[in-house]
This record gives sequence, C-alpha cells and structure tokens, in this order.
Amino acid sequence: MNWTVEWEPAFRTAAALTADPPLPCEPADPDRIVAFAIREKTAAIVARRMGHPRLRTVADAVLARQVVALHQAGEVLRRIGPEVIPLKGLHLIESHYRAGERDMGDLDLLVPRSRVEIADRALHSLGYRPSTGLHESLKAGGSYLNSLLYSGDGVFPVHLHWHVVNASLPLFMVRIRPEEIWSESREGIVAGARARRMAPHHLLLTLCEHALKHSYDALIHLADIDRAWRAGVEKVRVFDTARRWGIEPAMRLGLFLASRILGTPVHVRPSPGFLSRWILRSVREDRRWAGLGALGYMMMAKGWRDRGRFLRASLSPPPAEIRAFGKQPGWRAVARRAWAAVKTLADGI
Repeated sequence: MNWTVEWEPAFRTAAALTADPPLPCEPADPDRIVAFAIREKTAAIVARRMGHPRLRTVADAVLARQVVALHQAGEVLRRIGPEVIPLKGLHLIESHYRAGERDMGDLDLLVPRSRVEIADRALHSLGYRPSTGLHESLKAGGSYLNSLLYSGDGVFPVHLHWHVVNASLPLFMVRIRPEEIWSESREGIVAGARARRMAPHHLLLTLCEHALKHSYDALIHLADIDRAWRAGVEKVRVFDTARRWGIEPAMRLGLFLASRILGTPVHVRPSPGFLSRWILRSVREDRRWAGLGALGYMMMAKGWRDRGRFLRASLSPPPAEIRAFGKQPGWRAVARRAWAAVKTLADGI
C-alpha cells in the first residue's frame, strides 16, 4: 500500500514528480497538481516533468531569484571572508539541484562565534541591518537562538548563524559541536566566492534537523534530504554522528519520510515511541501542524525528567533568551507562549 494513500491524488502526483528521478504517478487534475507543487515549494522541480504554463512561469521566477541570490551571496561572502559556511539552500542550489529548481527565501550563513562581530560589520557595510541587537543575541547563551536576521532594501535577507541549530525551543538535548563541523569542512567556491563547504554527513544531518524544526511543512525539506543522500554519504558516519549529536530521532524521521514519499534509496526505521508515531501519523494524514517540530525536540530529550525540563523551558525561557527574540521578559511573555502552545496542540489533536 502506498504510504501516502490518505493524501489527495493530486498531492501524491505532485510528490511523485518532485522525486529525482520521478516516481510512477497516477492521473490527477493538473491544476490541483500545480497548486500542491506551489504549496510544497517544489513547483520549479515539477515544471521539468509537467508542461503547465503556470509552472513554467513559477520556474522562470525561481531561476531569476537564483541569479539575484547568487550575485548577492557572492558580494556578502567576499566581504565576510572565506571562513564562512553557506547553509541549506545556498549550499544546495549549485551542487545538488539543476539551475532554477531550488527556490530560496534568504541566505543562511554559518560563521565561527569568534567571527560574528566581523561578519556583522561586513553586513553593515553592505547596508544590512539586524532585526535585534547583536550583543543581546550573543549574551543569550545559545540555548535557544543562535542566529540573527539581517535585512536590506530590495535584497534577500541574510540569516547569520554561529551554530547550526537554531530554534525558539530549548536545545539542551542537542550536542552538536560546531568545531567538529568546521574541522571537517572543505574549501570550496560558492556563488563565485571562496567559502567552506560542510562535510556530506554533516550536511545531511543538519537538513534532517531543519526539516523537523519546520514540522515538514513543505516537501522541499524532504527533497533536500533526498538530494543530500543521493549525492553520496557514508551511512556509518551519518548514524554514528547523529547518536553523538543527540539528533538520531530527527535523522531517522527525515530519512524514513524521504524514503516513503520520494523513494530515497535508504532503509531506516523511525525511532520508537508515541511521539514518533504521532509525528508520522500527522504527516501521513497531511496534517503537518506547527507543533510537530516541538514534538520532535521533545523526543530528542531522553527520559521523563528531561522532557519535563523541556516543557518548562519551552513555556518560560530565561529572560536573556526572550530578549534575544526581540521581546521583553515577564509573565505576559510566559502567558503568550503558553496560549500559543495550547492553540498549536489543539491543531494536532
């Protein structure tokens, strides 16, 4: 039985056409296929397999944005210097996708924490301004947020990271060591500029964590995982590193979903437990509510004591972390997070 049997037929077909190579698919309403491909941010991929005028228009727009994004990224990378690792889409569009397939919303860059202020000055010199104060973000401690968003007039936002994991949720269960990522990265050229490229197994794992954080809200996240796996990784290193980093559940979920939906040639079982089953059932029923990422992070916390700690810290972050979000701490902030959590949970029940 098809794992996505509960999806609308047009959605199953859009997913099949997103796979690379495409999977066998059933006839479906072309306009519905297009609507799903656009929703899942894979329209430019599907456009190569389906001659639909709206898809061609979307694909042309994606290609144009890529050209602009790469030109902008080249300027930023040259200004910051070679000690920078492009993340996610900026890493993938030149190495894992054909030109014009992978859309982008911002430019994600990783720099060593010791060079954050250098990168900040470089971005300011190019006209970018941060969403909140840099020093407030750095003082937060990195147990929630590890990045800052920079914007400018008429340009893609730049998301500057000093750690690959970044969420408005507690991260104490994640044991990723940035120095390991830097030591195993390789010299390369991105957008015509010198930069570092993440090792293949590190790239795959960060994509799996990122897809979970975003609750698998678009198939493009699974397409990224699929492309990273097919490009070649050492399976033993992937699993060993995931265990050491404390993100094995995220890795297993990402690869399992990619294999079931996009035909990724990997055999992996998801982690056991009711939280894992809840996440999988929600995706299988196409109910990818926003709280799936929180369930996944809770799953990575081992034991009920750590899971209780996760819940408490989710609802009441330290004041320094709240200020890093650009908000003011206090009981009102706690009440807002609690109410948002209740509403999100109600969506998933």
